[in-house]
Amino acid sequence: IIESIYTIFVAISILACVPQVLQLLRVKQSTEFELRTWTIWLVSQTISTIYFFEIKAYLVAIFAIGWSLFYLAMVALIIYYRYRPGSETLAPVRVPTCSGEDFLNKNTP
Repeated sequence: IIESIYTIFVAISILACVPQVLQLLRVKQSTEFELRTWTIWLVSQTISTIYFFEIKAYLVAIFAIGWSLFYLAMVALIIYYRYRPGSETLAPVRVPTCSGEDFLNKNTP
């Protein structure tokens, strides 16, 4: 019974990631995503997949492939939308606050 529960919930978890990929495809920009984090997750999941096959944990390995594909899609889209030719790179914006120098300095636009 635990194998069935595991299968159902991991499959649901992977499918729950689809809206994240679709949103990235819709907005066509990835500045809010940390590329290093997603890359680390991709590498970690890929290594886990290899390990699961080595220990013959095939059910877990199949789901690890699913997670790896999700992370691969996210990394590819983050890179594509961040570095594609002709894309605008957004520079950080300095936002005035109600405290500190910005508030006291009347010359701040």
